[in-house]
Amino acid sequence: MDMLEPSADEIRDWGNSVTQFMIDYLGDLRDRPAYRQTSSREIRSGLDSKVPIKGIDLDSLLKIFRDTNRSI
Repeated sequence: MDMLEPSADEIRDWGNSVTQFMIDYLGDLRDRPAYRQTSSREIRSGLDSKVPIKGIDLDSLLKIFRDTNRSI
């Protein structure tokens, strides 16, 4: 897979992954507090330690954001 020249199937897969991420996020929105007592420093430190330096596939990156959102 070449991230700079994705095939139509790869683009479709990425779109499906992002759509599923949004469905999961919005699906439990009512069960989460409207406001969390979280500082920008806490959010950043949680992401800084998990976001990879080298490129990874989109599904793995979405998993990092999904897991981070649950832990913050």
